[in-house]
Amino acid sequence: MSDQLSLLQKHFDTALESPDGIKKLRELILTLAMQGKLVKQDPKDQPACELLQEIQAEKERLISNKKLKRGQLTEDSTTIFNASILPVNWKLAKAGEIFFITKLAGFEYTKHFNLLEYGDVPVIRAQNVRKLKLDLTNVLYIDLETSILLERCALSKPALLVTFIGAGIGDVALFTEKERWHLAPNVAKMELFDNCDYFIDLIYINYFLISEYGRREIFKHLKSTAQPSISMGTIRDIDIPLPPLAEQKRIVAKIDELMALCDKLEAQRNARNDKRLAVHTAAINRLLTAADKNDFDSAWQFITRHFDPLYSVKENVAELKKAILTLAMQGKLVKQDPKDQPASELLKEIRAEKERLIKEGKIKRQKELPPIKPEEVPYQMPDGWVWTRLGDVVLSITGGGTPSKNNSLFWDGTIPWASVKDLNVDVFISDTIDHITEDAIQSSSTNLIPKNRVIVCTRMGLGKIAINTVEMAINQDLKALELTSQIDQMYFFKKFKNFQIIGTGMTVSGIRQEELLSFLFPLPPLAEQKRIVARIDKLMALCEKLEKQIEQATAKQTDLFDAVLAKV
Repeated sequence: MSDQLSLLQKHFDTALESPDGIKKLRELILTLAMQGKLVKQDPKDQPACELLQEIQAEKERLISNKKLKRGQLTEDSTTIFNASILPVNWKLAKAGEIFFITKLAGFEYTKHFNLLEYGDVPVIRAQNVRKLKLDLTNVLYIDLETSILLERCALSKPALLVTFIGAGIGDVALFTEKERWHLAPNVAKMELFDNCDYFIDLIYINYFLISEYGRREIFKHLKSTAQPSISMGTIRDIDIPLPPLAEQKRIVAKIDELMALCDKLEAQRNARNDKRLAVHTAAINRLLTAADKNDFDSAWQFITRHFDPLYSVKENVAELKKAILTLAMQGKLVKQDPKDQPASELLKEIRAEKERLIKEGKIKRQKELPPIKPEEVPYQMPDGWVWTRLGDVVLSITGGGTPSKNNSLFWDGTIPWASVKDLNVDVFISDTIDHITEDAIQSSSTNLIPKNRVIVCTRMGLGKIAINTVEMAINQDLKALELTSQIDQMYFFKKFKNFQIIGTGMTVSGIRQEELLSFLFPLPPLAEQKRIVARIDKLMALCEKLEKQIEQATAKQTDLFDAVLAKV
């Protein structure tokens, strides 16, 4: 075994801790294999140059007997593989020297091919070709007569199959089926010449073609076009580092052994991460469903005892953020203060404020909201809180529109015009991608929204929310909410983030204004709203710190493993 491999195996545990360590490990195994560094060379092995001579002699015999046509290389044949790194008994060979390479011609497909759900001969399409192995689900068929007519592209012996156009271009898999199959028009075959099956191990070639060396060879002639493709000439021009046959088999055996170890490491890591996620989910659920203070404290103590391992993965931190918001809206994040003005009194003041503004003509009377039924209430509220509807704490709601795109006088002005794409912000929005003119405001369905409104999506980007710090117009997918002064704006913002909004619609998912205003809204005393916001901000800052720590630890693990790889 090589010194490089010994060093690598000593650090498999490092690969386990590095996020993409196992992927890099697999790539390195293949790289070492194709450099002749994975297994020892045996001077008794028949050199690869002699294998090639025997293959070439058989190829010429087939050509002279008119059983084979001489395949053409691409006109700009080139070699990028550095043959000087190869062991002495290896040889660099063109794929066209080793394989009969062909595909279904376009006219053959259009004239003769008729894919069927059921039939005589199954067909290999691009979607069936995966790295190393074929996915033989979702197979279509052709009739036997067609397959015999197009015999050149029949599959009746082991071969390598290459997707040469479309999705999965460059993927290579080994065909080993016993019964007759056939190529589809987007898959090529690399088939060993007759009587040459004993000179080449197809699994070794397959491993080469999925390695970094192999991928570079496959794509070395690829040009940027609307639909990139690989010609048969370019496949024939692939340079393959060919070891003696006995060494090919030793390399395959060692790769299989090491890949199995990688599979084991991957399964071990996945199981560990799954356990962390499952334990955390159970702990958070216990926290959220605690029947009383004792249950809540017990659940939180479990989390604090296992804090470091639980929050060493970002997924759990993301779930913790959600739990913080949920706990806040259940009244479990801060203590209640009996001195606070009860929310029931707050609600009376909000109603009085609305009536005053309606009489002054500043807002319009909303459609009366339905009373809250007992079965709607999801959980018991703390003392001093009340359940109300979102519309009860909103003074006014304003929609928008899109000025005509055909009128140049409406666009490229100085007024920000917000659409769903502009709401990809944390909280505040001060500018937009598009801007409109005063003419657009006067002559279209859009509206100018005063600053400090809560802007929410009601179509396409359901759940998105922002607060505008400047005057701006909005489109028809947004609504601007004016809140009563008795509601802490950031409390409302965080509660809205906690809503589970499910839209309806055949083409674009949306929610009607009446539905939005009917959402249940947990209303605490105003003083407690502010305490809740302060606690959420403090805990979210802790979560962000945790995420940064995870990123730093991940980067450190990656650097450590990269340093190990550099020594190999």
